[in-house]
Amino acid sequence: MSVAQGSTIFNTQVIDTITAQVNAAQSCAELQALITSRMDSLIATKLGINDQIALLAPLVSLVTAPTNPAEVLTWITNFITGFLEPYILPYNNYSLQLIQFEAQVTTLVAAMTAKANSFEHCTVTIPVF
Repeated sequence: MSVAQGSTIFNTQVIDTITAQVNAAQSCAELQALITSRMDSLIATKLGINDQIALLAPLVSLVTAPTNPAEVLTWITNFITGFLEPYILPYNNYSLQLIQFEAQVTTLVAAMTAKANSFEHCTVTIPVF
């Protein structure tokens, strides 16, 4: 039974599968190819996890609200810069990406339609985007 990625802290079946692939290698070249491809993926995963930890680290101090009234202003400032601002940056980026993405897909759909029209008796179904 497979475990969906993200449904546990870490899907250990990924490593188990790679280990089985390594143990089943039939040659040194096949083993090296497995090592190169799988380790690149694992290294990328580790870097991604570390990036997320670095992004979330400033929020750890925000879990406990200050009891000293003098520290409330600092806590609020840290909340804004450490929690709210990081949400705004991706929002802005995604908004721009969506505009570019939709424009590119519109061009792609036009190319699909034009190509279909270049063939005699060609009808294609392009899903509504």
